[in-house]
Amino acid sequence: MFDFGSAVDTMHPNAQNFLERDIKNMSYFFAKRGLTVVNPADVLAKITS
Repeated sequence: MFDFGSAVDTMHPNAQNFLERDIKNMSYFFAKRGLTVVNPADVLAKITS
């Protein structure tokens, strides 16, 4: 699920930072529960390429 209420436009000055933070937080959430996660940097690279 996505929290569309906190979504920002891609032109927002902090959009990249928000995306990086959200990917890291989601990775941490799932890893903490014992799931194997992809490196957050790799996820970021894939979705921004």
